[in-house]
Amino acid sequence: MFFLLSSLAACGRWAVLMAGSSDWYNYRHQADIATLYDLLINRSFPPEHIITVAYDDEPYLAENPYRGKLFHNTDHHNFYHGSSKIDYAGAKVTVDALYNIISGEHKEHGKVLESTEEDDVFIYYDNHGADGALGVPEGAPKFILFDDLGDSFKTMYNKKMYKRLLFMVEAYESGNLPKYLPIPNAVVITAAKHDENSWAAIPDAELDNMLSDEFTFAAIDLINKSDYTIDEFYQNLVKGTTHSTPQIGGGGYPALKDTHISAWFGEYTKKPEESVSKPRPKVAEAIPQREVLRHYLKKRTDLSAMKQLHELDANTQKTIKKFEDIAYLLNINNLQKVQNPTDDHYKCFFDSMRAFSKKYGTVHPDDMGLTRKLLDMCAVRPKEMVIKAIEAI
Repeated sequence: MFFLLSSLAACGRWAVLMAGSSDWYNYRHQADIATLYDLLINRSFPPEHIITVAYDDEPYLAENPYRGKLFHNTDHHNFYHGSSKIDYAGAKVTVDALYNIISGEHKEHGKVLESTEEDDVFIYYDNHGADGALGVPEGAPKFILFDDLGDSFKTMYNKKMYKRLLFMVEAYESGNLPKYLPIPNAVVITAAKHDENSWAAIPDAELDNMLSDEFTFAAIDLINKSDYTIDEFYQNLVKGTTHSTPQIGGGGYPALKDTHISAWFGEYTKKPEESVSKPRPKVAEAIPQREVLRHYLKKRTDLSAMKQLHELDANTQKTIKKFEDIAYLLNINNLQKVQNPTDDHYKCFFDSMRAFSKKYGTVHPDDMGLTRKLLDMCAVRPKEMVIKAIEAI
């Protein structure tokens, strides 16, 4: 009877879990999502109400000594439930897939949210990012832009697809995202300010890799400890995330600040002292997300690593050169970082990013910070000029 009641209660909840990266040294993103999936399942969350988006390469890469497993902590407990639990994998991990999932559209392409105005919806995104954009697997044709993402959530609101929405984002420079979700009853929590790094954490000597991200590890730790209110959850996240400053906002904050997190994660069944103790990420053990790949390649002495590092640096220089060429065509000799970008600057940036992606695709995830140069150009030149310069190089 208890199981039946728990299942019925959970039917009013939906979740979307997305790891937007691929390749070995982004292991932590898919490990984070696997751990969140496991957390929800263990709280009687119906699996048919969970939509998972992950490239799904990490468990099977040659570099992984534990084939078919994903760890989130150095105790090497496996949180991976298998490829059958991944709804969008490989080339299906795209911007459009995420937009379709959120807006409940194009069901012919895959599983989408079928939530109603009586359902609480939890969405978690975990990857690289930049001010105004979220990353996608390397080689994908375009980025997730904050304005487009906001439009998808507006569609979700207009279609009455949620009662209360919690959107959490683990990404670099994601702090401006909350203002793009002004819709009612929506709370957004990001890992960092708009000009801050987010940090990888939990190094594993055997895997020679990072198993999680500081913000996400702290969030999961808190969810497992107590049924906090949103405000308590956020305040503890700030305390537990020592390298960056989590941000909170959205059209549902502060109105939902006293809502307990079990509204999205399911009922809390353990006493705090019964929760599994995990070693906290230490200050010296965290690495800025964009530096993880180079950090581990520099530690290695094999020829393959040195070659990969050389190619990575060469690719970064090519990307820098593209932005320098755009600035040259705009007659900008000394591009300065704009201190307080306006809404118009961001509108120009979004359109410029679309033009850039249309011509060049996406940049390497570790180089996403370079896209900031387009925002700086938008602060000193009209949008039409910036786009023409992009199209001309």
